[in-house]
Amino acid sequence: MTSANGIGRVAPLHNTDGEQDLFSGRAGTDEAAAGSKKKVYLVYGCIGVNNFFLAAAISLMMPIMALEAELKNPDSSNDSVSKHAAVGLVFSIAKFTEFVAAPGLSLELRNIGSKYILILSGMGVAGCLILFGFIAYVDGWIQFLLLSYSIRIAQGLFTVANFIAAYGIMVITLPDNPVFANGSMRAFNGLGYAFGPFLGGSLYDVGGFTITFLAGGIALFILSTTLIVVMPAIEEAKEKPATSVSSHSNVSKRDLLSVPWLWAIIIQLFLGNFLMGAVEPTLPLYFIRFFNLSTSISGLTFLMYGILYSLVAALLGHIVDCDYISIEASQLIGLASCGLACQLVGPALFLNWPRSSALSFLSMIFFAIGTAALLTVGLPDMARTWSERGFGTPLELRHAVSGVSRAAMSLGYGSGPIVGSSVVAALGFQNGMSAIGGVYFSVGVLVLVRCLYKYVVLLRLPGAASHAEESMDSQKLMEDVSGDQE
Repeated sequence: MTSANGIGRVAPLHNTDGEQDLFSGRAGTDEAAAGSKKKVYLVYGCIGVNNFFLAAAISLMMPIMALEAELKNPDSSNDSVSKHAAVGLVFSIAKFTEFVAAPGLSLELRNIGSKYILILSGMGVAGCLILFGFIAYVDGWIQFLLLSYSIRIAQGLFTVANFIAAYGIMVITLPDNPVFANGSMRAFNGLGYAFGPFLGGSLYDVGGFTITFLAGGIALFILSTTLIVVMPAIEEAKEKPATSVSSHSNVSKRDLLSVPWLWAIIIQLFLGNFLMGAVEPTLPLYFIRFFNLSTSISGLTFLMYGILYSLVAALLGHIVDCDYISIEASQLIGLASCGLACQLVGPALFLNWPRSSALSFLSMIFFAIGTAALLTVGLPDMARTWSERGFGTPLELRHAVSGVSRAAMSLGYGSGPIVGSSVVAALGFQNGMSAIGGVYFSVGVLVLVRCLYKYVVLLRLPGAASHAEESMDSQKLMEDVSGDQE
């Protein structure tokens, strides 16, 4: 359906069940479509601002948490390894909480309106930030750690609920552009994570630890309150199965996890966030130790990474949705870029190149391209994979997709600082990063095999495509029969 001036399609604004407006539930007309289009832009903007502020508020602690921990436990006789591990767990424990809670929480929240989950979870994160600011008044080291862990666990629960709600709203708002929708979410998150440490350091210099988190929490609470009025009410689309596809509304988690290619997607989502976590504690130290760069220049490097990551995520999402490149091609680009970045950042000893700050900065560009490519297409690929197996439409699967994907990404980001630091400490920075990069090249071979199977065996060999279609139809028929018998 086109607008009154005949320019552009507005299919994403309507439910698949007729010409019904997703927001108002009224029959669609050209005038109603134009109004709905404005609402879609408004919803899109609200989700973007929410993701930016949420990511920025969470990353406020990156440059200042270690400084505050030093004030609580200044005794140099303490074991430095255990001390740093205890502080590092403050960063990771929220991600580990998301990993545990995401799959189950995504299914429990599907019967609650996404808008209410988005707003209430944002308020919950804001409350956690405000509470976190007051741990500066706790004197004991153990009490300081226990309170930090407790607040971060609660923050992890609210954060994963916010992610699930945001992804569900974006899938409803832009059903015809799933990769761009996910890429946009990743872009706003990337910008927030890039600016958060800079804002946190600036606020800390002005007002100290408590003021930093009070400002972040209050700003996020005001934003969440504003969304109550500004963000339009969203009517959850009716979940109607596609033609000739058997929908399994009560499909078990075991059935979903039994799809072989799903585990390759989970590994890629894990690796996309793992690399982001692995370079945060290791790369700044490398810049300072070997190139004598200031902490501000090192922080500027990560700001550059965040901005580039955001641009690539949104642009790549649009390119994939327009079918200029496939999802598999994007995955290959991501894995190859991450692997190459790990070899260049040192650089790898087998390259026999001298250390160069310019080469290290160049590797940050490949880091941004690689992680953005992996995380942008991961969720749409998961929905596509399940849909091809007859588990339902991408709209129906949005809660399961958000839960499983968030668990994989959270585990990757949570384990990245721990594993990355351990590998670098054991092998050295150059050898350690080379070993990590080899993992990405290995998974890239797996994706390449899938591409060869899909595009050479199924599409190039005579009769193979028709045979594959017949096999898929037979499989769907058997699933329908077994479902009827049950």
